[in-house]
Amino acid sequence: MGNRIRWEIAGWLSLSSFYDGRPAYHATAEVSVYIHKDHRRKGVGRGLLMEAIRRAPALGLNTLTGGIFAHNEPSIKLFESFGFERWAHFPKVAELDGIERDLVVLGLRLDKEAVAQREENDDTDEHDGGPLP
Repeated sequence: MGNRIRWEIAGWLSLSSFYDGRPAYHATAEVSVYIHKDHRRKGVGRGLLMEAIRRAPALGLNTLTGGIFAHNEPSIKLFESFGFERWAHFPKVAELDGIERDLVVLGLRLDKEAVAQREENDDTDEHDGGPLP
């Protein structure tokens, strides 16, 4: 009897057209990340988001956005750990499981000036001494 390997999808990430794909927003994409409940807090989301940020400029993108339910603090913290900033807060714009939910929109600029500014800030920001994302 051989070993059985269980293949399953741990999570996925997508980059979608921003604002209905209107031409003025061609260099902006919306990031969506979903991780299966059995694989959360294992670095799957971090790895996917890191790879998306790394590949985005080669896809012609200079801005990434993400819409996250305000009560989903782990996801908000994940995005913020990569330099995403809170750009908007939409109160009670969604209904999930019969509960009205707020949406937080986070954004990250990827152009050379923004990346240089973040790197400069990383050099001067106080942190716990651990590696920066």
